[in-house]
Amino acid sequence: MNFESLSIVLFLTVLGVLVIMDRKNIEFKFFMITRRTKKGKNKIREIGLRHAKAFKVYASIAIIVAIIASLVGMGFLLKNLTLGEPGVKFLLPKIFPGEPSEGVQKHVAFIPLWYWIITIFIIIVPHELSHGFVAAAEKIRIKSLGLILFLIFPGAFVEPDEDQFRKSRPSTRMKVAAVGSFANFLVFLLLLGVIFGMSVIVPKIFVANGVVFSQTIAGMPAEAVGLRGIITEIQGQEVRSVDDLSEILASAAPGTEIDIRTTEGLFTVKTVENPDLEGQSFIGVSDVSTKLIYRDSFRSLGNPETGARIFFWFFNLFNWAAFLDINIAIANLLPLLPLDGGLIYQALLEKVFRKDVANKVIVGLSIFTFAVLILNIIGMGKIISLVSLFL
Repeated sequence: MNFESLSIVLFLTVLGVLVIMDRKNIEFKFFMITRRTKKGKNKIREIGLRHAKAFKVYASIAIIVAIIASLVGMGFLLKNLTLGEPGVKFLLPKIFPGEPSEGVQKHVAFIPLWYWIITIFIIIVPHELSHGFVAAAEKIRIKSLGLILFLIFPGAFVEPDEDQFRKSRPSTRMKVAAVGSFANFLVFLLLLGVIFGMSVIVPKIFVANGVVFSQTIAGMPAEAVGLRGIITEIQGQEVRSVDDLSEILASAAPGTEIDIRTTEGLFTVKTVENPDLEGQSFIGVSDVSTKLIYRDSFRSLGNPETGARIFFWFFNLFNWAAFLDINIAIANLLPLLPLDGGLIYQALLEKVFRKDVANKVIVGLSIFTFAVLILNIIGMGKIISLVSLFL
């Protein structure tokens, strides 16, 4: 069992023990575990009231951004219906080893479990705190805070007084609903800044020094010649990165014999055609990556492989966090009850129609949005194929 698998088992064990120890304060309902507390709600109320003017301006900007984002999200979903292929995937944590089947990958994007857990809290904490601060600024009572676990999906919430929220003015409901995803947009910009900063730092700390691969592919040229070691040169051309390797192979016609120098010696390999790129050479190595070493001024940091592994673990974490953050923020703003987007449009419609009419319109809009989502998940191509079977 590798370190990641062991840490996951340990995490789930500790979580299970904590749930058992605190079971008197935990609500178990179907597949959901909820832990409520009143601790912290007074602090949220205090901050919200102290900076009420600022939070109201923040919320007004959030409404505009939220409506624009929801229109962009709906536009993407409707446009994708014309492409035939599934346009929406479920984002799930990867728990089991091995690669999922091609059919599963069409509908599900898997994320390393630790990235998933950390990212969920990066997304939810500012989202829920924004709801809480603006609710307090609008003088809506906060009942409780808490943590939830639905199946394997962790989460958090700030729970306002539902009756008070429902009876508040439409503009108030729009503000409270809009600020959650708006906070996620700000987090997304922050994450982009961190990713850009790390991208700038990488070449200042590390320097590319060859190409490594985990194994050769059975039946391919690299396996036939027993290729091993770190690739440093091909046909007399220096290979320092994966890009260098790709460029050289792209310029060589399939069936060409090439000399590959590695840290283990010189190997003559006859290339074959790349199964994914017609007309380009392929040698048959997998899990290819650039070998990094520290620049002279950073050698005191120790093992460069360990340093690079830690650095890129966080770099990938921030990339996944940014990807999930922006997608979940936009999805949450779709005009679909009970999502925040549905609440925003419900309140907006009440400014135009009578409340009973507005409620009927938002229900119809929610059904339409849900149908569009389902069609995006399945793919219009498959729907058309199924329909044609009955015609």
